[in-house]
Amino acid sequence: MDFSLTAEQEAFRAAVETFCAREIMPRAADIDRQDEFPPDLWRKMGEMGLLGIGVPEAYGGSGGDIFDSYLAGEVIAAASSGVALSSGAHSYLCVYNLFRNGTEAQRQRYLPDLCAGRKVGALCITEPDSGSDAVGMTTRATPEGDHFVLTGGKTWITNAPIADVFVLYAKTDPAAGARGITAFLLERGMPGLSTSAPIDKMGCKGSPTGRIFLDGVRVGPEQVLGTVGNGVHVLMSGL
Repeated sequence: MDFSLTAEQEAFRAAVETFCAREIMPRAADIDRQDEFPPDLWRKMGEMGLLGIGVPEAYGGSGGDIFDSYLAGEVIAAASSGVALSSGAHSYLCVYNLFRNGTEAQRQRYLPDLCAGRKVGALCITEPDSGSDAVGMTTRATPEGDHFVLTGGKTWITNAPIADVFVLYAKTDPAAGARGITAFLLERGMPGLSTSAPIDKMGCKGSPTGRIFLDGVRVGPEQVLGTVGNGVHVLMSGL
């Protein structure tokens, strides 16, 4: 079996290497030292098409497939682990997940800005007492009429301090176990949603990690990603 890259894949990797050599490597030491992800770098990565790999151009993505994302991620990580961690969480755990599971209205609303780097995304599962055990989470989304009220919190969330869009998981039916978890699309600025300052980490500097606090965040059915009770499927399909 031939595992060689195709000519198109070689050209794509070379283009990403050129971009990283020009835009990331010269700033990598400062990014690590200052522990900040430069906002303008998001936009430059968006213009390069690195934040929407696997998403069709109709939604602002750059097309391509999952192997293209591997190639890009490898090259970006060689330039800066912090940039790779933040952009990877944004692109694969939020953007690609939203594309795979979102409604047409959700795709049109969120994907163009996320793929362009005008907005930043985050995936929110981990909690203080249950880690990344989705079934053990305690964050609740309590049905009230045709709305949900979210209470609880998440921790160790990549991009939390700077994210604009959150793919967040909560229990809508605690008695149903894995079938009682639902994915929601939340936005910064929603009443009751707040985030912490970045957590001081030993490594992956420049990739801000933080906590999310939910104090009665009220959302409508249009903010459900996938279907109610199908959150575990949404989660696994987007990892």
